[in-house]
Amino acid sequence: MEVVKELLSVFKPIIELLVLTVGPVLVGAVSAKLIQTLNIQDAAKKTELDANLRDALHKSAENAIKFALARLGLSTAIVSSGVVNPAVIREAINYVVEKNPDALKGLEVSDDSLTDILMTKAVKLNDVVKVAKTVSD
Repeated sequence: MEVVKELLSVFKPIIELLVLTVGPVLVGAVSAKLIQTLNIQDAAKKTELDANLRDALHKSAENAIKFALARLGLSTAIVSSGVVNPAVIREAINYVVEKNPDALKGLEVSDDSLTDILMTKAVKLNDVVKVAKTVSD
């Protein structure tokens, strides 16, 4: 029984990362394909689908920062005095471009805009970590 608990504790972060990775990518791909195949003319429907794409992109960006931190073995994306580590942003850009190209294309997100989104997510994630540490202390 103890071995099962240890295995569960080892694989739990991996399973969570996979779920967090696949969900937004799937939503983004489905939304992009719907827009493309149905050629939606109704502005309300297009707005709703754009909102889904935007949500998927932002969720993917948040996951990309977490993925980049894990891949680089870092605990925070902030280097010093609020400056975001460029290596984290580069890794996160690669992740989003690879995992969610349909949302980027559908929303016509430029490289600069994607960088801004990722920087915001990195700072937000850092603030959440600070709050969590303060609460646990």
